[in-house]
Amino acid sequence: MALTLALVTTLIGTLFTLAVFVQYLSRRKPYQLVWTLGLLLYTVGAFLWFLREAVGMSGAIFRLWYLTGAMLVPAYLGTGTLWLLAPRGFSRWATIVLALVSVVALALVLSVSLRSPLTNLLDSNALTAKDPVTGASFFPAYVVVLTILLNTYGTIALVGGALWSVWQAWRQRQAVGGPTARRRAFCNSLIAVGAILPALGGSLEATKIAQPHLWMLLIGLVVLFAGFLASTEVFERRAFPSWLFGKGSAA
Repeated sequence: MALTLALVTTLIGTLFTLAVFVQYLSRRKPYQLVWTLGLLLYTVGAFLWFLREAVGMSGAIFRLWYLTGAMLVPAYLGTGTLWLLAPRGFSRWATIVLALVSVVALALVLSVSLRSPLTNLLDSNALTAKDPVTGASFFPAYVVVLTILLNTYGTIALVGGALWSVWQAWRQRQAVGGPTARRRAFCNSLIAVGAILPALGGSLEATKIAQPHLWMLLIGLVVLFAGFLASTEVFERRAFPSWLFGKGSAA
């Protein structure tokens, strides 16, 4: 089941990432490029999980999965939301800082020594950033702190963007632009929920639910996809690539 869930998530993520990137090529909106990077990281994380199930655990697979799936996805999706809603100058600096932090994160994740013997512990357990026996993180505390900071920033940007969109929709409910504002609020809310669900899956690993993290990874991606498909800013009938979804999405 884990192998199938990871494969399905990877395939959907690949299609989704490609669709948003094609939109960026046609419209050149910065948020589309940043969201493409976030979705690519999401998809790579799912693919690494698939590799783990298909060929077994290795240090490289675990480290890259942690970097993409655990550290960077919410931060990049949140930065994409900033480009959609925040002033351009603020979004530009946020992107520069995130790029620099990403380089630091990459160097740390690939170079630090893990605290526990990885392979033996995770061969028969769910893929997780914590030792399933002791509950301690495999990575040193400073890497965990950086992960928390990145996820906190991404979550604040995503949830804050959703709340701001809801506020704008409420203010414009009687205005000519009201329907567009309400649609944006709905779409940004779906994007925020979709990005947060995988983290919820990780917190459910201790329950008796089978493969909760993988289920939340897949469901989160579907919710994200729904948010993008419904967004007038991302998918419009005149711009949506017909070779991916027929005549396009009615936005």
